Amino acid sequence: MKVSSSFYVFILVILAVFVSDNALKSQETKVLFIGNSYTHYNNLPQLFQDVALSAGDTVLQDKSTIGGASLSVHTSNANTWAKIRSDDWDYVVLQGHSRETTFPIEQVEAQTFPFAALLCDSIRANQSCAQVLFYRTWGRENGDASNCRNWPPVCTYEGMDSLLNLRYKIMAEKNKAMLAPVGAVWKYLRKNHPEIDLYDRDGSHPSLAGSYAAACTFYAAILKKDPTLITYNAKVDRKTATAIKRAAGNIVFKNQAEWNIGIGSPQASFEFSQQNEMLSFSNTSINADSIYWDFGDGTFSNELNPTHRYESSTATYSVGLTVFLCDQVATHTQEVSIMVATSKNTSQSDPLKWNVYANPADNVFYFEKEGGKLKIKESLGTVYNEEGEALLEFNPLDSLNLSRFENGVYYLELKDIERNRSEIHKVVVVH
Repeated sequence: MKVSSSFYVFILVILAVFVSDNALKSQETKVLFIGNSYTHYNNLPQLFQDVALSAGDTVLQDKSTIGGASLSVHTSNANTWAKIRSDDWDYVVLQGHSRETTFPIEQVEAQTFPFAALLCDSIRANQSCAQVLFYRTWGRENGDASNCRNWPPVCTYEGMDSLLNLRYKIMAEKNKAMLAPVGAVWKYLRKNHPEIDLYDRDGSHPSLAGSYAAACTFYAAILKKDPTLITYNAKVDRKTATAIKRAAGNIVFKNQAEWNIGIGSPQASFEFSQQNEMLSFSNTSINADSIYWDFGDGTFSNELNPTHRYESSTATYSVGLTVFLCDQVATHTQEVSIMVATSKNTSQSDPLKWNVYANPADNVFYFEKEGGKLKIKESLGTVYNEEGEALLEFNPLDSLNLSRFENGVYYLELKDIERNRSEIHKVVVVH
């Protein structure tokens, strides 16, 4: 459905209110943490709230933490279900037992993956707009000694951490969820800043520095901002805190796509095809529940795949598509050039009727006028590219050499200046 300019004014007002309201919501991000002692240590949810506040963002957080709990334990815990249903969460963080994703794949597929899927489905059933993040934890400082004999891959930190990385990525992909790659940030710090002790004395749980690294990781993943904006150091010395924030920035903020960050966000895009003045638009956006087209000529539409006729046959328009999902907005704009290979300002009783040959041509095009010749001063030719940009003027009574142009499609506008009439021909250059 195409709409008038008055409706456009109304839409602008609605968008202004929407953007204003969205700006306020961006300062009130609600996050639920579901996990065990790795989440409970140093009160990670509160620590995340504090670092976010120091950078100007308000986070409302809650948690359901059970010591030693796996994801399957949470699926049968009444408190966890009550927490999920207690609010319209923007984000819900899922953290499994430190070992459960490092076992042989058959065991993980039976004892972990199904429960991860159940939790994700339940979270989205409670709030369709909620984003799920898997809290990718770290390998133990010296590997998993208690399971090393029966499962050698976990005998070292490197082996255990590698399995954690792989299995959490699988869970994220299967459930179309994001990753908070805390373990990847720890790995970077272990390599580049070995002086920072990320572990508590048991070599498993996080020290305050380790939890601070987790909080900075969640800041980058949830708020999608550079952790170096954080000013709260949580009693971690300044040098250590700076190194941790930079690590989270390098690993998470600068590589968001690697961790599925934004996977559920709307992304606007479209394609189009032209037949004379009529253009057909194909919406190729993802994660959108409503759309809005601006054709660039004062008309608009909310159809999924609209067609639109432009009045001018030689003009360029800026076409914009805006898509919406929950409280998120995405836009995409393309320059659309109308270049119609038919005559204009002519009548059937007095056509211009130029012939262009050879077409396609490797370099040179020739012109022939039906119904008599024109004088040189009466004729003018212009070469346009597919974007509608004028490239060259020429005399259509002579040949046209396009040897310096690249292979492709061009449009030639041939004008009868005296009668103020012209026609356009599509030509193809093939060297």
